[in-house]
This record gives sequence, C-alpha cells and structure tokens, in this order.
Amino acid sequence: MLKRSILKRRTASTSTCLNAVISNSARFLENFVHVSHSVLGVELQPFCLRHLLFLQHINSPFVSPDAKGGTLEDLEKAVVVCSSRSFSEIAERLSPASLGILARFRRIAWHRLNRSRDLNAGVLKFLCYLGDFVSFPIFGSSDEQESNCPFPSGLLYLAAMAKHTGWAEEEILSIPFGRIVWYVSAFGYLNTGETSVISDKEEQVRKLLEGLTTG
Repeated sequence: MLKRSILKRRTASTSTCLNAVISNSARFLENFVHVSHSVLGVELQPFCLRHLLFLQHINSPFVSPDAKGGTLEDLEKAVVVCSSRSFSEIAERLSPASLGILARFRRIAWHRLNRSRDLNAGVLKFLCYLGDFVSFPIFGSSDEQESNCPFPSGLLYLAAMAKHTGWAEEEILSIPFGRIVWYVSAFGYLNTGETSVISDKEEQVRKLLEGLTTG
C-alpha cells in the first residue's frame, strides 16, 4: 500500500525526526505545521502528490517499500524532484539534454560538491523532510489487509479529492501529501459513518494493552 511504502523507509535511527507525534490529533496538526527543509544545499518544496508520483515513476528508493539505503545519484534526483513546482520543471531538470550550457556546468559543480558531503546525513535530512509532510493517521487492523484494487493508490487519492472538492488536478497535485490522506479518510467517514482510523482513546487503550502483554 502506498502509505506503508513511505512509512517502511523510516528506520529506527530516523524515528525521532520522522514520527515524533503519537496521537491522531497530533498527527493531523503536524500536517499543517512545517519547517523549511534544505538537502544538499537545495531548498525543498512541500512534499505533495506530484512529487510522490514522480519519485515512483523513477523508482526512487525513498518511496519504495523494499529499498535499502540510497546512492548519491538517488538522493540528487529526489532533491531535484522535490525542489520543483511542476511536472514539466521536474522533467526538464532531470534531463541533461534539456539544460543549457550554464545549467549543465552548475549541475556538474553541484554534483562534485555533493561528493564531498556526508551522504548518510543527506539521506537522514531527506527522510526527515518526508516525515514532516507524511504524518498519516493511525489505522486499525482492517487497513493492514492488502487491497485487490487494480488502480494505483496515487490515482485513487487524486480521484477522491477531485470528486469531493471539485478542485482542478494541478491544485490537488500541489497539496502536501499527508493532508490528502487525512482528507480522503474524512471523506470516507462522512460518506459511510465508518472509518479504520482509530481515535485517540482507542490508541491509548491499545498502548496500555501492549504494555501489559510485553511487561
């Protein structure tokens, strides 16, 4: 599932910056309070559905559930994607042939500088950036079951937002991704009166039971 693909990239060493909030109320608020993020000396845009879809398109390890680590090239591509504001800008900046001579020299100089940087620190910064914008709800056990839906998760989020809001595709693609997950979850509850998102009280009870069983 799409949101678990991102969450699986959160290792124990990065859990502090990626998942500092616990309750669903705090997780929701986290999606509206952000700090600026800079990776490899480049300021990143708020992580949105557009960025996620393109990272999936280029098979970025940062949104793959089975990926381990990431090379400097992977990180540079992710930074280019997430510092762009449109699909056309991303495609142009990732294609050396489309860059002018001056832009090519700048890209080469940037890469040489990046080779002297701490790659692990850069990856950690990027994961913290993702964590700042993908603070998803805590779901109950029913959400853990794999779906047989033939459509990509990103398309379903886009379609749900368009259906319930009437917003244009470009506007939806620019919304921070964590908010979209919350909105779509709320739409489902408003339509059916049911949700797999657990309440703060249910989360407290679950943690209490876990403490009793592990203690």
